[in-house]
Amino acid sequence: MYYVYVISSTLKNWHYVGFTADLSKRLQQHNSGEVRSTKSYKPFTLMFAQEVNARIEARNLEKYLKVKFNKEALLEQMPGWWNGRHKGLKSPRSTR
Repeated sequence: MYYVYVISSTLKNWHYVGFTADLSKRLQQHNSGEVRSTKSYKPFTLMFAQEVNARIEARNLEKYLKVKFNKEALLEQMPGWWNGRHKGLKSPRSTR
């Protein structure tokens, strides 16, 4: 089993899409600063996780969600995804 996930920085308006076989271990790595690409955006909250059967399926879903439009569409479907957490920043929806 693999997991495709979206995490959101609790301090900045930034989201990361990835996939892993061990979701809890990967989240711990992101939050402890072990992942170079996310280190400066920590800490994170898990916004979305989807379990899939095969690695290729996980990779394809990850690639699909990494497209900005698709990631924003997914996040906008989640109640309270913006929720004013990013003080001083406008919702991405209001900048269009």
